[in-house]
Amino acid sequence: MARYVATNPHLIRNKNVLELGSGCGLTGLVAGAVGATSVVQTDFNDAVLLNLQNNVVLNDLILTVSVAKLDFDLQRGCSVSDGWLDGCGENREPVCVVLAADVICKPSDSVAVSKSIFDCLIPGGKAFVLCANAKHRFGVDIFESECLKVGLELTITLLDDIYGGELLKGGGLEKTSGYVEGMEFTLFELIKPFESVLLS
Repeated sequence: MARYVATNPHLIRNKNVLELGSGCGLTGLVAGAVGATSVVQTDFNDAVLLNLQNNVVLNDLILTVSVAKLDFDLQRGCSVSDGWLDGCGENREPVCVVLAADVICKPSDSVAVSKSIFDCLIPGGKAFVLCANAKHRFGVDIFESECLKVGLELTITLLDDIYGGELLKGGGLEKTSGYVEGMEFTLFELIKPFESVLLS
């Protein structure tokens, strides 16, 4: 996902960005470095949040990138109608762009992530979600239908079809945690319509 952002900076330039399930934060750090107005990196795990904050400081991005707690399982059940609820119970403003990579590991994640994206985006905002296929990540097979249920429009692209598969070649992906030989990836581009009503 970080490579996709780095090679398509126009997607995030001069926009406020939210990264779901940031992990070590590479995608959000890249977004902050290539022109996002602001980036909020999120995760639900306190140790991960501390590591994210350290990575922001190490990469000298404290003026652009911040860190906040967001548990998309809890977001799914909250009654916030415009924006998202952080781990301190504060209602945050919706953003122009949501980024997420490898955040779906079970079917309930597809439900929670689609709802969180809907809540977190401004009308007309876009989300880019990169997932391994359902053979390796349970629940990805229902992500499309869950996005449609909440009112998001989507385009689905196999990562092999982007840049002729060059995005994945020679980058050491095979050395990363969770990678399995033969893994295929899908990029979901989601749009929150200007006239949208949450359907479920």
